[in-house]
Amino acid sequence: MNGFKPHRGPTRDVGTVRIHAFDLDVEYFFADRWSVQVGIPFVQSRYHGGFPHCPTRDPAPCQNVRVPDPEHPESRFLDDGNTHGTWQDWILSVAYHTNIDNYYLTPSVAVIVPSHDYTFFAQSAVGQDLNKLRVGIELAHQFDFTELYYKVDVAHVFAEETLGVSIDSNRLDLELGYFVSPKLTLKTFAFYKRGDGIFNDDPRLSSSEFFYHHDQISRHEYFNVGLGLDYNIDDKTTLSTTAQTLIWGETVYNLRYSIDVRLTRNF
Repeated sequence: MNGFKPHRGPTRDVGTVRIHAFDLDVEYFFADRWSVQVGIPFVQSRYHGGFPHCPTRDPAPCQNVRVPDPEHPESRFLDDGNTHGTWQDWILSVAYHTNIDNYYLTPSVAVIVPSHDYTFFAQSAVGQDLNKLRVGIELAHQFDFTELYYKVDVAHVFAEETLGVSIDSNRLDLELGYFVSPKLTLKTFAFYKRGDGIFNDDPRLSSSEFFYHHDQISRHEYFNVGLGLDYNIDDKTTLSTTAQTLIWGETVYNLRYSIDVRLTRNF
């Protein structure tokens, strides 16, 4: 990821962030229509640039950049050009699966809880360190007499407030796919997120405390598109890969590309 997309302005080059993540997810159907899923990602990130987030003035790269006042020595300095990694947020979700005239509906509720009190004040932070509740529903349907299908996932996220600022958001995920063969599926998709929070030109950011928590209270709105494929290695194992990029964003990093590889195993 490169740069920063501010509100009502051009992209600002603040450096480059490279992120690698390993997602571990387990889903279990405890009844015919009910499933529960537990997951947690391990995220590694590295920042290169001249605008590090500095919780204190001590590190050498922090001599000529803005530092919160008072300083926050309890927060680790991560923007030193090295790779740092940690476990991010636990995700626990419950879903109900039903089929109405070949329209597959899956309402779900997910609780998102930080695995520990990790650093959020960093260009290379692994997350926002906030509790969240996601309520959504997915609709999937295959067109009659074709190999074409679509999915629509709508969700609302209730997020923990910071300094009295809400960052509740709505998200729309769209997917259009084609079953090339019993083993291979090709798909295209889009992610769209809008919500509450502050823009980067908010005058409250002149306050040191708002500046320190700005990554927790920014809007982080975006529109991403991508392509992907699923390959059924055998009856129980599926290899999936996707690639996506940012089309539009507000107060987010300018995502150049994201590559995802996932292996799913049924037992």
